[in-house]
Amino acid sequence: MIFPGEYRIQHNVSAWKTFWNQDRIRNLTETMKRITEEIGFTSDAFNPFLTSLSQPQLPDKTAMDIPEECLNFLGISLNKNQDKWIQFSTLSRGSAYQSGVFYDELKSDGKIFDPAFFSQRFSHFLFVTFIKITVVIGIGITLMLFFYFLDVQLTLISMLPVIFALISTLGTLNIIGHPLDIPILMLSIMVIGTGIEYAVFFVISYQRYGDATHPSFVVVRIALFMIAGTTLTGLGGLSVADHILLRSVGLISLLGIGYSFIGSFLLVPPLIEYVYKKRNLKQPVLTDTRKRVLYRYQNMETYIRMFVRCKMKWDSLFDELPKLLDMFQDVHRIMDIGCGYGIPACWLLETYPHAHIYGIEPDIERVYVASRAVGHRGHIECGYAPNIPQFESVADLAIMVDVVYYLTDTAFLLTLQRIHESLKNEGCLVMRVTTCPPKKPSWLFRLQDIQFKLKKIPVYYRSIDQIQTIIQQTNFTVQSIDQSHSLDHFFWIVCKPR
Repeated sequence: MIFPGEYRIQHNVSAWKTFWNQDRIRNLTETMKRITEEIGFTSDAFNPFLTSLSQPQLPDKTAMDIPEECLNFLGISLNKNQDKWIQFSTLSRGSAYQSGVFYDELKSDGKIFDPAFFSQRFSHFLFVTFIKITVVIGIGITLMLFFYFLDVQLTLISMLPVIFALISTLGTLNIIGHPLDIPILMLSIMVIGTGIEYAVFFVISYQRYGDATHPSFVVVRIALFMIAGTTLTGLGGLSVADHILLRSVGLISLLGIGYSFIGSFLLVPPLIEYVYKKRNLKQPVLTDTRKRVLYRYQNMETYIRMFVRCKMKWDSLFDELPKLLDMFQDVHRIMDIGCGYGIPACWLLETYPHAHIYGIEPDIERVYVASRAVGHRGHIECGYAPNIPQFESVADLAIMVDVVYYLTDTAFLLTLQRIHESLKNEGCLVMRVTTCPPKKPSWLFRLQDIQFKLKKIPVYYRSIDQIQTIIQQTNFTVQSIDQSHSLDHFFWIVCKPR
């Protein structure tokens, strides 16, 4: 070292004393005296040198000052704040140079910049970050889709275009020699979201319309095509930009969104059709009426499937209604007033294999769901009681579940009269009515009452005597009145035409 510091001075002195021990100094002194006399020097000619071996001269200061003229030569200068000295040194790599080992050994002594090693480390960091982002987002989206669809097969189908897009994009980038960079990391989230969006639209459309030939399904497909086209045109145009960052943004957008679009259009439809076809071929157990009803809703939206499942499990209707209908075996025409999603209608169709059902429901959305559920064995119209449409023929059985409290006295009376006109003389009307709420209503009743108030739906609760009085004004005779086993204010009323 030319200008050693305090630590280096002490280290050098210690090393000097360790090397020049008494034995070495004595041997060197004897050898020097013998040789100097032989070549003509006096015996004390090298005494100052020999003395310095045992008594080295130390500098007066603990550290040697570097002359100002040598600072630039040594790459030494003050930092921006003018309070610390820094030194910049350039090193040449040898044939045995190992960047990782060199960095680990000297990183505590200063800052080391090796361009090749920095590029290698940065590329590895970007790759690891990309994998972490992909895994975390992938797990999050998979869980979100699963809880949205509650269907493992549809969840995997929705994720497939994203997986296809990621693999294809990374493969294409590798082929063209484009490295992973920061814009790719930033836009990978957008590519994943866009790919999921296309796939989810397709899956929901199949759940909604059931068939790719449905006219509305064609509209969805055209809309997705236009969305993808405009996105690719806008972001893909950046792929020919002069700036490297903009060009990278355009390239990843073009590849990622393009592959997502291709995967959604080419992979999702055939897979969903295959899954639905396989499900439709798997018939439920014939003796299990509940499973056969659920089977009719298996390819519909999640909310509808869960609503039907909960209704079948917790509503006592499906335990009590069979007992009331034991006496009716030969039923071919059924009329359902206020059919809702068609759950009781489907239960009746499964109970009476040769029956055909006609229903009315004021909610157009429920009409659509009920029509899909009953299929070719039923006809559901949008309408309000007492505006009951004229059906093809008179019915053997009419049901009206949880409808009476929506009707005024006049509407209820008129509804009964029109049902009587559409019912055979030996037919039967089965109603489940809700009477006046008890003094301490259940939480379910309170929740339903709040819902009615928020939607501003008027309800008309009556006592069982008031309901009987209205029925007696029509051509119906009350055959039986049974209280529901689940709730005290639910009653089953069976009526026969006079």
